[in-house]
Amino acid sequence: MKNFDEWNIVKKQSETFYEHKTKYFNNREVWLAKIGLNLGREEDGKGDKFVRPVLILRKYNADSFLAMSLSTINKDNKYYFTFDFKNEFISALVSQIKFLDRKRLVVKMGKINSMVDERGKLLVKVTKCSDPTGLKSCSHD
Repeated sequence: MKNFDEWNIVKKQSETFYEHKTKYFNNREVWLAKIGLNLGREEDGKGDKFVRPVLILRKYNADSFLAMSLSTINKDNKYYFTFDFKNEFISALVSQIKFLDRKRLVVKMGKINSMVDERGKLLVKVTKCSDPTGLKSCSHD
């Protein structure tokens, strides 16, 4: 059984600890982030701080962003995109995209050169759209 009590302690410390004020992040950066313990098939963080690497897909503002969990386990299916990061193949878990706050960031690991995998396929197309209905056309990055 998962120990949610330990994760709650780390989460409370992360909420009040002010180190996150100095964390500046941008699109395409890879960070270790406090993902925590999650429910069911959601990806969990590891270790005593419940961290795992994430790829920042879209920076919304100075405090929040859209991120995708990363793994060193490579699978050949439509929900895993493998790419080279610092001479190691890692996988982006497309099914594990989530909104995060910078308070979860621990340390920057680096930046990827592009958002395409080793086959030249786009990892994720993140759109900028001011129309929440989706009826108007949006720009793509």
